[in-house]
Amino acid sequence: LGVDAFHQTGAYGHLVYKLALARLARTPTVSVPFYLGVGGYVFDRDSQEDGLDLGVRVPMGVNFDFQRAPVQLFVELALGLDVIHTGPDGRDGFVGGYAGVRYWF
Repeated sequence: LGVDAFHQTGAYGHLVYKLALARLARTPTVSVPFYLGVGGYVFDRDSQEDGLDLGVRVPMGVNFDFQRAPVQLFVELALGLDVIHTGPDGRDGFVGGYAGVRYWF
């Protein structure tokens, strides 16, 4: 889930099922799987644009799973395709690059 802090364009959320396709490296301290996923997203535009996008999201990326700490780093590239688009622009999808940190409770 997220809010675009840079462009103030509303809220975004996605849910994805990921499948590890290959393990690129494994040491006693870190495991590095390559994954591919499929899922959906919703993008709610701000009140000035009044639009809502629902679509399919296909990410692929690499996780860095630390074996001795509840922390994961990731880098991914995702393709999104709008299934329902109610915004004023002609956008039908997107390609986005993401990087981040996950902490496991």
